[in-house]
Amino acid sequence: MKYPVQIRDIQGSKRLVLPILSRQPRSFGSFEAIIDTGSPRTILGASDSIKLSIPFAKYLSDKALSGFGKGNVPTKKIEKFKLLIRANGGTFKELFTDIVIPDVPSLRNGDNNTFNHALILPSLIGLDFLEINKLSLFIDLNNNLAFLEDSQPKT
Repeated sequence: MKYPVQIRDIQGSKRLVLPILSRQPRSFGSFEAIIDTGSPRTILGASDSIKLSIPFAKYLSDKALSGFGKGNVPTKKIEKFKLLIRANGGTFKELFTDIVIPDVPSLRNGDNNTFNHALILPSLIGLDFLEINKLSLFIDLNNNLAFLEDSQPKT
């Protein structure tokens, strides 16, 4: 089965964008994530975490995110986050993945600049998502075509 990925120009660079539906209990809704083949982890951005009403107190702290230009961002980890992606033809595939979220309550109580910076960071699909869910990524930038596909078992 194939799952379309949008190719968009974002701030002067081509990005691969995957529309996602959250089916995490108490956090239903839609969001978009950039597929980042350089990221080992999947991250739900602070803005999307707020939009989905993530119950932050329910989850344990995880190692801080770094490398975003504003120091370390405290995080929480949600194991087996439940989501859906749409296939060509309109059917959905249910997936689970561990996901890291900025600890929005801690950020709100800290430096305002760090909190504001965290709000502009996008949600990212990391390599962990593709591996755990056995998905392959295909990209043809010249023909503006990108999609995920269920990986075929090795024979």
